[in-house]
Amino acid sequence: MRKKVILRLALVVLVIFLYKFTTLHRSTPAKQVNLNFNPEQPVVSFRPGGRLGNQICMCAHLLHTNITYTMQGFLYPNMRDLLMKLFERAPLPTIPSAIMEQMNNHSVDYFTALEDFKTNKRHENFTLLTGMPCRLSTFWNMMPLIREKFALKSSLKNSARRRLQESLLENRRNNGRPERTADVETVVGVHVRRGDFQYILDKYSGNSFLPPAYYHSAFEYFRTRFRRVLFLVMTAKKEVPWCKENLASGFSDVVVLDDNASAELDFVQLASLEHIIYSHGTFGLWTILLSNAKTVVYPHPSTDVGFKRYSHHRSLDFMKTKLNTTSFVTVVF
Repeated sequence: MRKKVILRLALVVLVIFLYKFTTLHRSTPAKQVNLNFNPEQPVVSFRPGGRLGNQICMCAHLLHTNITYTMQGFLYPNMRDLLMKLFERAPLPTIPSAIMEQMNNHSVDYFTALEDFKTNKRHENFTLLTGMPCRLSTFWNMMPLIREKFALKSSLKNSARRRLQESLLENRRNNGRPERTADVETVVGVHVRRGDFQYILDKYSGNSFLPPAYYHSAFEYFRTRFRRVLFLVMTAKKEVPWCKENLASGFSDVVVLDDNASAELDFVQLASLEHIIYSHGTFGLWTILLSNAKTVVYPHPSTDVGFKRYSHHRSLDFMKTKLNTTSFVTVVF
């Protein structure tokens, strides 16, 4: 009896030991960061805010700051979690919790900090950047590295291919065409940004949502250049009825995707296509930046009716002067 008790106690001790051992040696992002952390080098991070496109912009600016000014760039855990829904790997390590507590007391606007970094005026060990910058000219020279760091998930690419094939087959069936045909469609991705974005337009440019006339002008641009086109429209769930009524009604070559797909899948779907129609927002901008698009259509400067041209239409104006692999086309409406 005594031997059985001793044996049971020994087994309990062994189980506890094995649990402690495996827990101690289990690798976590935070512990990996701690091992690589250099207490002599300044730390910089971004306070997360906004949606997916905004946080991709923040991460791009953070990579630029990290490399240009020789700082240790870290992602807040919730920003990392969001980006990891889209990217194959985390672009930067996750900030250790102990450092994060100290960062909260050292917040500064991104553009203010950037001027300090440029002139070596900022000597604090911790800098928590605030704001939601997306200034393409700041990190443009680093785009090859950014594209490498922002590699899209293979699983999402596979899902996008299946979704595209299903959309093509369904559209052919609906229009009485054979599912297998040599007369294939040129597929154009269309991103419609509406909803709460009017607040941003009012605040920064005085412009309004793009009207149906813009999208139909863009459609006609492609219809006159390709024999057979399929326009895949992607938008927020609540904007689907507007798109169906104003863009797809009466047109057999316009399909509004209404399958409750994630924002990440819509992103990869757009980025996988060779032709893109852009409206507004950082989400659509990054689908272009991470794509190999041959054609990007966006509004002509004369159609901006506010007090200045919308910022990311200016971003595409900028890209037009830098890229010779993509045709940037402006349309009037």
